Amino acid sequence: MADWTLFQQVGVPLAALLAVAAAIRLVRRRGGPVTATFWLLLWASAAAAIASPDVTTRVARALGVARGADLVLYCAVLAGFTGFWAMTVQQRRTQRDLTLLTRALAIQGARAADPPRGSNPAAASSSAASSSVAPQPAAGHGADGRDLGGAA
Repeated sequence: MADWTLFQQVGVPLAALLAVAAAIRLVRRRGGPVTATFWLLLWASAAAAIASPDVTTRVARALGVARGADLVLYCAVLAGFTGFWAMTVQQRRTQRDLTLLTRALAIQGARAADPPRGSNPAAASSSAASSSVAPQPAAGHGADGRDLGGAA
């Protein structure tokens, strides 16, 4: 540890602290277990890679990549693309759910504002009134009472 660079002196404790925080979240069951395990492994791997950079070089060469830094970059790019894709899928799912909820609320509101025919008491009384016998205009007169010019 005495021959560590400043980056290692800061990066290893920081990554270790974040790994411990992820482990606590995993034990306390906050969030999904897959997500908490992912972050625990990520931060623990970061701490190990910062503490011993030669390990990434050995792993990179075993995988056919020239340098450990290149391997880390490739993994970061792949992780970034995967994260972006996952967020896009989640956003589309949220938009679809919001659309379905909005549609259901609009239909429910429309049904509440316009009750089915026959269930409205005001409509029932007006239809009963129109079916009762209304006074008829006198012979030779129109419905409005005007003389149609016929003989009375």
